[in-house]
Amino acid sequence: MRLVRFDDWKTGLLVQLPIGLRVIDVIESLGAISLEAPIADVLNDTLTDRGSWGPLVEQWDQTSVGLRQLALLAAFSPHNSRLVIHRLDEIHIGFPSGSFKDVAFLDIAESSEVVGDPAWRERLSQQRALPPPLPPRADECEGGAYREAGCVSKA
Repeated sequence: MRLVRFDDWKTGLLVQLPIGLRVIDVIESLGAISLEAPIADVLNDTLTDRGSWGPLVEQWDQTSVGLRQLALLAAFSPHNSRLVIHRLDEIHIGFPSGSFKDVAFLDIAESSEVVGDPAWRERLSQQRALPPPLPPRADECEGGAYREAGCVSKA
């Protein structure tokens, strides 16, 4: 599972769909998971404050269930109105005013995936890297130049 920080440090789930690589906004898409499912509450509680991914990993037995549900929904029903799915060119990866040491991507391989696949290292080394970061949007550069965001001064 691949998690990504985007647009002001929201948590997204990076998924490969038939139409290409997409990012599911996890919090905005929780309505797509059954309302009776307690997993939506767990994800909401661990991710709403846009803080550390630590609690998400610490509760992986529970949170991974909800993330898998979102990925499956996107794969089989990408036009579900309760899913908020973005193309990569629609989002800004990371947090423009955040530290360069902040984690923007997290790739999680579960033990069952690694044990069940003896060639996991070879496959991992052959995976394509994510595309380079997109240039900043015009609205991010208005009112001043932010070198961290890649904006250029107009002076």
